[in-house]
Amino acid sequence: MRSNDGTSDLDPERDYIKQQIRQFIEFIARLLGVEQNAREVAAARAELAVAAETALGASPDALERLAVPSAAALLREPERVRAYAAYCAALGELAYREARLEAAELHDRRAMQLYQTILELFPDDPQAQEALAELGRR
Repeated sequence: MRSNDGTSDLDPERDYIKQQIRQFIEFIARLLGVEQNAREVAAARAELAVAAETALGASPDALERLAVPSAAALLREPERVRAYAAYCAALGELAYREARLEAAELHDRRAMQLYQTILELFPDDPQAQEALAELGRR
């Protein structure tokens, strides 16, 4: 059986990657659901970077140096691109909490561009549509 991105649903490596990404997204949700002071936000950002590198299979710092289309091409899989977009949005949220508005807007803009990239490939992706709408409300 094939999924809508052309890969086999029976691939154990792909299942493992999907599980890692799902856990990463859940980690982001838990992290952002907690009220934090400035020191906790800095620690959260560091934890987020470590978790992102594990889930994405690439350094988030290296990905940030690439243009969005290049970062998406490097990540290859829509799930990884979606996870990287969630990472960027989480960094934006943390920056808002620190009142670093310019940094927050940069992270949010990158997240939006990544979600738009996903929608160019998979126009009916409900997760990307929902995330874009949420970012637009910030």
